[in-house]
Amino acid sequence: MYYICLDTNAWIYLVNGMEPVKLLHFIEDQVELGTITLLVPELTVSEWNENKGNIKQAVFKELNAAMDNFERITKAISRRTADAFEFLFTSKDDHRLEEKYFDNISNDIKANRAKLEDAIGQNIISVEKLFEHKSTIRLPTTAESKMQAADLALQKKAPFLKKNSFADATILMVFCNYLRESGIDGGIFISYNSEDYCLKENKSKSLHPHLAPFIDDVQAKFYIYTGEAMNSIEQVLTEQELSRIREIQEEWEEHYCEVCTENRRYSSLYFSEPFDIDNENNIGGSVVTGNELSLNDAKRVVAEESLVTSIQTAQCSYCGVDHFLCQKCGSVNALWDDMYNERIECEGCGIPYIFEQSYDYHDGGGVEIRIPKDLKLCQGCNDEFEELSDSGLCVECEEEYATGD
Repeated sequence: MYYICLDTNAWIYLVNGMEPVKLLHFIEDQVELGTITLLVPELTVSEWNENKGNIKQAVFKELNAAMDNFERITKAISRRTADAFEFLFTSKDDHRLEEKYFDNISNDIKANRAKLEDAIGQNIISVEKLFEHKSTIRLPTTAESKMQAADLALQKKAPFLKKNSFADATILMVFCNYLRESGIDGGIFISYNSEDYCLKENKSKSLHPHLAPFIDDVQAKFYIYTGEAMNSIEQVLTEQELSRIREIQEEWEEHYCEVCTENRRYSSLYFSEPFDIDNENNIGGSVVTGNELSLNDAKRVVAEESLVTSIQTAQCSYCGVDHFLCQKCGSVNALWDDMYNERIECEGCGIPYIFEQSYDYHDGGGVEIRIPKDLKLCQGCNDEFEELSDSGLCVECEEEYATGD
């Protein structure tokens, strides 16, 4: 008998396709056979009910973004093909056929939207049936579990290293306490929430040392991926499939809203693909920092700011606040309304950004994102300038120093 507890996000990923749906069907079959007994904390059920309505919305938001990117790419390909080959090889009719080919792909994706929506709906029903299955053991939130979570918070241990993760800590404590009190060895806990539960070193993730004693005490096992956990029971997925899941997890590493700190477990951010932005520190393809260097000077000093030429953005589906992901340090930054059209700095590394917002009566306007020139602090007046003298002064302060005024 395997006693298995899936965190809320692990259930969500079985529903939305982040992990293959055959894993969900495998769990259903094994529960019916009596091989698996599910341990479901009441807090997980509460979070599930809060979050399940957003599952379809999040999936279709990503699908729509992918469709927008696909349409932009296909238009660009069609135009470039026309420009490059029309004169020598291709007729206008052929160009129309090419565009129709891409249109067919786009239409196929749109046609499958209804099937996708139906599949997600069926998966949600399957999960809720498992919650209510006669063999499923529901775990109440005990006072002991709350006290253990509070103790971790007071000591600022994982999962409280970044934000308030009381629900994460409580769910894990509820699981471990039940195994200990029931004399069960070898339970399995699954959570994708590596940000809170895990220690990241050299791109590998393992249960954080602050939490490992609780798992070790009941001889349980911790898994990030449901596929790996199920494969420890029976080989459901091939190694290639597991590798693909790991790749997807890395690509879609979960980030949370910087504003909804109390609701972070259901305020995930789904960032766009990186897109290019203007970096004013790049001058004619070269990067120059410090005082302006002469053209004859072969020395080029590359600033870290100047290496950043892209960005990723997202909007919290819970509170609606925009966010950006710094491509230098990977920090998530909230973007409040009063931050537009102002010079702001990444909270992680200090790189400056400007989100210049414009309005248009017809199309609503847009936002132009750029990294402004690195400003330097004048040692005389303490104002910021693009360029300073060798002595670290602005032009006015340099003149005052020279004249002795």
